[in-house]
Amino acid sequence: MIEPVKSRDQLPQRADTFFAPATTETLFWRPRFIANTPLMQHVPFLFWLVGAVRPRNLAVCGSGNGVGTFALCQAMDKLNIAGRCLGIGFWSDGEDGKAGPVPAALRNHASQLYDDILQWRSETSAREALAGIAPGSLDLLFIDACDLPDGELPRAEEWLSALRQDGVIMVHGDPAADGRAGAVQALSGGRPVISFADEQGLVVLPLGESPPARLRALLEISDHGALPGEIALFFRRLGQGHLAVAQQIEASGQSRKLTSSLSAMRRERDKALNTVKELREAYEARSRKLSDLQAELYDRESRLAEAQPQIEAAQYEASRLAAELQHTRETEAVTAQARITELQQDLDKARQATVAAKAELARERETRFHETAALTRHMESLRHAKQQAEAQTQKALQETERLKAEKAVLTQQVVDLMNSTSWRVTAPMRKVKTVLSRN
Repeated sequence: MIEPVKSRDQLPQRADTFFAPATTETLFWRPRFIANTPLMQHVPFLFWLVGAVRPRNLAVCGSGNGVGTFALCQAMDKLNIAGRCLGIGFWSDGEDGKAGPVPAALRNHASQLYDDILQWRSETSAREALAGIAPGSLDLLFIDACDLPDGELPRAEEWLSALRQDGVIMVHGDPAADGRAGAVQALSGGRPVISFADEQGLVVLPLGESPPARLRALLEISDHGALPGEIALFFRRLGQGHLAVAQQIEASGQSRKLTSSLSAMRRERDKALNTVKELREAYEARSRKLSDLQAELYDRESRLAEAQPQIEAAQYEASRLAAELQHTRETEAVTAQARITELQQDLDKARQATVAAKAELARERETRFHETAALTRHMESLRHAKQQAEAQTQKALQETERLKAEKAVLTQQVVDLMNSTSWRVTAPMRKVKTVLSRN
């Protein structure tokens, strides 16, 4: 419970000394490293404590977020304390539980500002971390119990063995959680402590009989570890300011991330809307094209229905012409054959007459030699008759060739007719007609 703030005249003498400007100067430093973590509220006290104790060799066990480590290093740097700080973290590589590397943000900040002060170590357990610290070598040990692996808290003698006899140990974390109250009590061993209940709690335990003057003054005005209300409120207000700044920075970062994410989402939305628009336009174009094709198909079917009577009439006319052509071809073929037979008979008769005439001429040559002149004239007449017969034969042959040519023309016309589009289109109808005629 926060006690009401006392007036200047009511402040204890030690509290009045505490508020002297020379004593409280470190409390108003601005942290160089800010993170949204409960420990941020205790940074002013860490600054003040380094100024009060002036440690030369200190360690932080639980440097997970770096806030406590960098606060102590900043105080040592600004106060020109020639010392070393060991930052022990329990970062995991995430594979088989082995110790992982120091986060890049912490490593970069340390290399820029505290390269001559801070040394990092990554461990897997608090006991291994303590094993690497020489006994009695530390002036100040800060334990962030919230950052220990699985709430691990070694025995009091293990922690105390790393400190000098007049060293100071600090524990950050709720003492009531995970049995830490007993561990902190074991650490104190009945010694006076300074405790803060805010933001997971902070306990400060000086080990020596004669702690530094400023720290001793704060111990003397504490009531069983609890600071007077006005001093506790003073630390609380300073710490809350740093924590509020950290929260504001984180909120600004989250706001920028949300703004960037919102912009990306808007771009994705606009892209999706454009895609939907393109798809809608493509769908509408396809619908229009489909409608045009359906209209064209309907138009063609209508024209086909209208042309169906003409097609049937053309098929009938083609069938009639084909029958007439076949009949004409057959008739002309019969006539030509009869004419050829007749001419052949005439030729045979002429040949027979020629043979008979020659035989007769031979007989008459022997018996009627003196009738040579008459016979010659008769032969001339026969030759003339032969020429006429040959002329008639030639004429008959020419007529035959003419009939063959006409036959070829008619045959080609029939082939062209059968190869025509109308003939192929009407093929199924002729088949149907043929089947019907057979039935």
